[in-house]
Amino acid sequence: MKQQRGTGQQNAAVFWRLLKMYITLVFGISRLSEFIQDKKAKGEPRRAAESGDGKNGGSRIDRTAGRDRSPGEKIVDGDAGKDGGTGSETVDEADSKGTVASDAAAHRSDEVSIVKTALLALFLIYIGGCFIVLFGTMAANLYKIFSPLGMRQQLFELEMLMMLLFLLMANFVLTLSTYSIGGVEDMLRAMPIHPAVLFGAKYLAHCIPAMLISLSFFLVTAAVYGFYEQQSVVFYAAAAIGGIFFPLPVIGFCYLVHILLMRTTATFKNKQVIMLLGSCIGIALALGINYLVHWSRDPAALQTMLMQYQHGSAAQFAAVLPAQLFAKSLAASSTAEMLGFLLIFIVLCSTLAAALVFLFSQMYVKTLDGFNEKKLKRLNASERRKLFGGKLVQRPLWFSLLLREIRMMNREPAYLLNGPFMIIMLPLILTLMYVTGSADIPAAVSGLLEGGRGLLITALCGAFLGSATNIAATAVSRDAKNISFMKSLPVPVAAYMQAKLTHAMLVALIGILIGTGGAAYFFSLRAAETAAAVSIALALAFFCNILALMLDTAHPKLHWDSPAAAIKHNINAIVIMFTDMLLVSITAAAALFLSLPVYMYVLYFACIPFVLSCGMLYFFLPYAERKISRLEL
Repeated sequence: MKQQRGTGQQNAAVFWRLLKMYITLVFGISRLSEFIQDKKAKGEPRRAAESGDGKNGGSRIDRTAGRDRSPGEKIVDGDAGKDGGTGSETVDEADSKGTVASDAAAHRSDEVSIVKTALLALFLIYIGGCFIVLFGTMAANLYKIFSPLGMRQQLFELEMLMMLLFLLMANFVLTLSTYSIGGVEDMLRAMPIHPAVLFGAKYLAHCIPAMLISLSFFLVTAAVYGFYEQQSVVFYAAAAIGGIFFPLPVIGFCYLVHILLMRTTATFKNKQVIMLLGSCIGIALALGINYLVHWSRDPAALQTMLMQYQHGSAAQFAAVLPAQLFAKSLAASSTAEMLGFLLIFIVLCSTLAAALVFLFSQMYVKTLDGFNEKKLKRLNASERRKLFGGKLVQRPLWFSLLLREIRMMNREPAYLLNGPFMIIMLPLILTLMYVTGSADIPAAVSGLLEGGRGLLITALCGAFLGSATNIAATAVSRDAKNISFMKSLPVPVAAYMQAKLTHAMLVALIGILIGTGGAAYFFSLRAAETAAAVSIALALAFFCNILALMLDTAHPKLHWDSPAAAIKHNINAIVIMFTDMLLVSITAAAALFLSLPVYMYVLYFACIPFVLSCGMLYFFLPYAERKISRLEL
């Protein structure tokens, strides 16, 4: 009995530590934990040095000789002056200066970390507030339609169906992308850890963010419902408790599908395939959220959705037993009935999650074998001739560097999806807004955009799309692992930077053609006006890309663990994005107050930025050569 109790306590302790580890690894909270640990680690030596009674605080080691030295004794070394010293500086003074300099650098680093953490917190609060407003607007509009019809349960059923689809798509991507974390799980599998403990900790770690989203959604729904009708405290408690348990079977279904897929085929045991599939689902989710924002504001669309739900979705929803029980609990007329359905719902969700963990944990651990395996093949003579004859070809230096930039971007899906794919993603969202009617421009505003103003707005659409690819803003950061190798080659830094800028402008040209083409069709511009808009967009995008390349050269992100971090965790991309938005806003405001001929728009907004860009490029290339020569990893 004692042995079983001890084993249970050990499993519980291991489960708790694994849960914290998975939360840290899966959701990137390691940055916050490392920041807190660094602050503690820096504070302890500082307090020990101030107290002077620690092991390292009572004495110093004389660096000039192996003997004791009085604090006022000076260094008398004939070689000291050779290194630029005065020969009269004491070791205490040198140590104090070095300590002050290191403390100042650490203080500046701490300030930057605090600012980044604060900005991230504000961004998350903003995103959470946007979702809460969306949930509240949707719940209020649904109530105004369902309440007069006496369809209380259908109101909750439809809202749960939407939340179910949202959680299913979001967590399908999340559980797939983090199905295998890599070397950490390989070490964990080598330890005597029960598979159910390992899988259960990871399962619960994925449930926590889904629980927060579900809890927020159902609390907002309950608050809106309680605003129109007086409800008891039990109703709000039932909504909160149900929101916590609602994602459990959703995460379980996602893991069940992934386990069966991984067990059946090894196609999905590839990081690039997983990233491409997750990106496609993420795009569909983003478009769905955009459509939901428009749909929640349109009563006619809500009534259409209600008719569709009554004819088809209600029967499909009946198959989702846990969600149906939760809807019946919130729609119950008595407290006893509400608590009864809620208890059955909690037991059913917990049972399904526990059954999945215990029944499929062994299979899950086995499916972790073979992730990201690389197959090697011995080439025969013809294949070797084809390989070396087709790829090892002498080309001009600048063209070879340009091909290197293009292949480096296209070879890594994280670079491609977080960079050039923006020129496809943004037009898709705008097209959806145009189709749903949410992009309609009022007649008063459309009158202001006639003539040259519409031309300039068209050019700004292309310029923003051409400069929002994050290619120039992360050009040096993405190449951080290869900078030492590139510096060892007889390659001029000017050609190296020109290739990066040319690569950014080639992708920008595609974005400009897409952006100006769509806007020109929207504003019904003539061919000459469209050509003028393209020239303005090229000049503005050239200016923005040079500015982005200058910023990333001055402050590159040299240390990152994964290729995605070189873009996603790069503050330069965010700074340039906001700079582009500010430039577009200022130019658009100027367009509203100016009424000029077409050639004057080209002169002001194409020629002037182009001349400024050439001047910046002239001074940037020598600076880049000095900066790259000083960069060390």
